[in-house]
Amino acid sequence: MVNLPLKTCRLRPYSCFRLLPFFIFLLTAFISALGSLQLGPVNGSVLRLSLNGRFRDARWLALGGSLPEFLYAGIAISGSHWLGQITQAGRYLDWAIVLIFLVMGIRLIRTKPKSIPTEDTKPRSVLPFWQGLGLGLLNPQLPLFWLSILVWYKMSLGLEIDSSISSAAFVLGTGMGAFCQLLGWVEICRRYQNRVLALSQKQPPEIWIGAFFVVLALIQIIKHL
Repeated sequence: MVNLPLKTCRLRPYSCFRLLPFFIFLLTAFISALGSLQLGPVNGSVLRLSLNGRFRDARWLALGGSLPEFLYAGIAISGSHWLGQITQAGRYLDWAIVLIFLVMGIRLIRTKPKSIPTEDTKPRSVLPFWQGLGLGLLNPQLPLFWLSILVWYKMSLGLEIDSSISSAAFVLGTGMGAFCQLLGWVEICRRYQNRVLALSQKQPPEIWIGAFFVVLALIQIIKHL
């Protein structure tokens, strides 16, 4: 874990240490919500249901689509522990994260804007919760994404997810961030349906998400110059 100097915290001894899991949770939830802005199978289905007035179904699908985040975040934590046992792995991972962030960012920036489906073509016999769960499980990039974030936490922020409390905070942040972001889309669509359709075409979120990861990669490069 990160050893914070006592002079940086005016609370009782170890109070900063106790607040660290909360910080990990908030930071991870923010990154998860940011990553969920990219139009994919889960949030695309949530938007489709919301724009067709099926807000209750959209909320259930959002819940099911967020649960796989917990599973894949746990897999990423196990992978990071395994990599930590490899001698000199940190030096190679530090540059690997630069490459991963650059590839992710450039790919998102170059992604062509996707239209939000508004026609309700999916059969209503499939329960939205299970539909969301299936769509979330069929996202193979999640383990690699969260593994990259864990490496970035350690190399850039000095945050090590090496205890049960910090691991729980990280895992909860992944799912809660995605779920809250999806619920936000439901509420926005409920109030501003026409604006959502227009904004998605003019300013696709993929550009801003891609720029965020490119900036992270550039910060990593500058640190090593």
